[in-house]
Amino acid sequence: FSRLKMLSREELADVEKIDTLEAAYRQCEAELGPIDILILGAAANFPAPAEQMSASGFAKVIDVDLKGSFNAARAAFSQLKKTRGSIIFISATNSLMPFAFQCHVGAAKAGMDSLMRGLALEWGPHGIRCKSILPGPIENTEGLGRLLTSEDVETLRDYIPIGCFGTIDDVAAVAA
Repeated sequence: FSRLKMLSREELADVEKIDTLEAAYRQCEAELGPIDILILGAAANFPAPAEQMSASGFAKVIDVDLKGSFNAARAAFSQLKKTRGSIIFISATNSLMPFAFQCHVGAAKAGMDSLMRGLALEWGPHGIRCKSILPGPIENTEGLGRLLTSEDVETLRDYIPIGCFGTIDDVAAVAA
């Protein structure tokens, strides 16, 4: 987006507002050509026991992760159809295995994975490929920093067979 006219970060990044996505995608197509790869990585997260979580807190994670993924994919459909492009969902292992204080994230990510499979089925005939990447803990990310103390990070590292977390470059390599 660096060559696009200056929009506020909220306008470009707010996956909850499909109209801003559509406007950004139109501008992107006009200035750079149609989208051929869409990476869906918006996420909301916070640790909370389910019995203490507010309905609005649960809804926020669903709105950003699941509804936001749908909005972003739907808004890009016509361009992806032109290019026979790809959608890469950045999900999480929470979609397959529950984690304490993360029921909202597990529900959102499981929904994303189901959405990906549904879109692959429906949009595959248009040449649009859909896939999910489910990384585990990724070192030096805002998400890991919000969820775990540095002591918890070291404890968790002891349970990882290879002895280290994934990196942002690891996820990028899988996406590529």
